[in-house]
Amino acid sequence: MSKSSSYQHLREYQKQGPKVQNNAGGEKQFWKVIAIKKDPRNFWIPTEDCPYLDNRYPLERVRYAVEQGNLIVAQKKLGPFHYELWATEPKIKV
Repeated sequence: MSKSSSYQHLREYQKQGPKVQNNAGGEKQFWKVIAIKKDPRNFWIPTEDCPYLDNRYPLERVRYAVEQGNLIVAQKKLGPFHYELWATEPKIKV
């Protein structure tokens, strides 16, 4: 059975990595990996790119920033029980 073109397109998209977007101010907007989860029994482990790494509970601060509209997060599944938490700042702040 041959793989469909949409499957090949998805694989190419996944290989490209984070996208750089230009917002209205001319600034580039990056998605950063802020946490990793590799085991179903473990918790999220913040990375050095986490914006609230100096806080006692950095991922709680991330969740609060999302609720306030200061941050956008997405979860990416890399494999069985292996996830990355990605974050970026919104183009338009409320």
